[in-house]
Amino acid sequence: MLSTFGGGVDIGESPQQAALREMEEETCLTTNDYKMDFITTFTHQKTQKDRKILQKNHLFLARVSNCDKIEIQEGVGLVVLRKDVDFEKVNAGEGTQMAWKLLQEYLK
Repeated sequence: MLSTFGGGVDIGESPQQAALREMEEETCLTTNDYKMDFITTFTHQKTQKDRKILQKNHLFLARVSNCDKIEIQEGVGLVVLRKDVDFEKVNAGEGTQMAWKLLQEYLK
C-alpha cells in the first residue's frame, strides 16, 4: 500500500534533508521507523495566483517498518492506495499524478 504527501525545501536545506523533515512533521516517524530512497527530480508547470510557474519536484520513497506508529500531524491526512491503482482516477493534482506515475515505474 502507498500514500503520498509533500512539502517544500527550506532555504539552506537539501532535498534529502527536506524529505526527512517533512516525513517527521507529517507522520511523527523517526529515521529508525523507515528507509528513504531518492527516486528522481522532475519539473511540473502549475498555476499560482493566476500565473504559470515551473516547479521542481524531488521524489522520494519511504518504506515504513511499522504503520501503526504513524500519527498524522499536518496536511489533510493519509490516503492509502494500492500501488497498482489507476491514479488518474484519484482526485489529485497534476503534479501528484506525475509523481505517482514515476513511483509506479520505479516499483516495477
